[in-house]
Amino acid sequence: MVIIHEGEGKYGVGHGVLISSNGLILTAYHLFNGKGDSEVTVACNPTGEGTEKFKAEILKLGAGLDLALLKIDITKFEYARVAPEVRIGQGVDMVVSDDGDILSYTHGIVAFERRPRKSIARADHISFIHDDTLFVQAHGLHGVPGYSGAPVFDSRSRIVGIYSTGYSRMDFLIHREHLKSFCQPYIQEEEDDEEEAKEVQEEEKKKKKKKKKKKVGEEEEEVVEEEKKKKKKKKKKKKKKK
Repeated sequence: MVIIHEGEGKYGVGHGVLISSNGLILTAYHLFNGKGDSEVTVACNPTGEGTEKFKAEILKLGAGLDLALLKIDITKFEYARVAPEVRIGQGVDMVVSDDGDILSYTHGIVAFERRPRKSIARADHISFIHDDTLFVQAHGLHGVPGYSGAPVFDSRSRIVGIYSTGYSRMDFLIHREHLKSFCQPYIQEEEDDEEEAKEVQEEEKKKKKKKKKKKVGEEEEEVVEEEKKKKKKKKKKKKKKK
């Protein structure tokens, strides 16, 4: 949970997601109202032993993408990775919390995987976002005020988008394509290399499985053909005996 202190006892609340081992948190820009000097506190449970509060530094605000990058003093904890793709009809899950500790989940379906901001009706409240900024449109996530900045995951817990806005049962997420480029200067190179290496390994495994299936299929076909040949030979022998 991301808490923005506005002074005089006022504060705004949103969500975010840890995206690197050196404490980088991705969230929504509109939580800050363009104020790069806001005092920010992040409440989370990185160890599973209870909620901790961290003072966060604002590294970057991107109005045109509705993204913000924060940093907290935390290292060597699990973090989320960006999904390699998003597809229409894909199931997605949003993770939110009211106190930074107890999590709740909502499940939705991707309706449009690449929708530019300019194509969205009733988008006056997000007119600060660039016309060509891409959204993932999902249905069923039931976003409400306070969910802004929440990560939305695929079935393998990889980020497909960051929750930005919603109306009429439609939810709009900042597309996964924008996330990596926005954070790139700050993410440690070894993490990028490690992530890419894992993706390559996964692709290689998939290819090997396909080859094995193809080989098994071909072998089965050969066995069937051999059986057919044997049956034909038996029939010919029977005819000769007659």
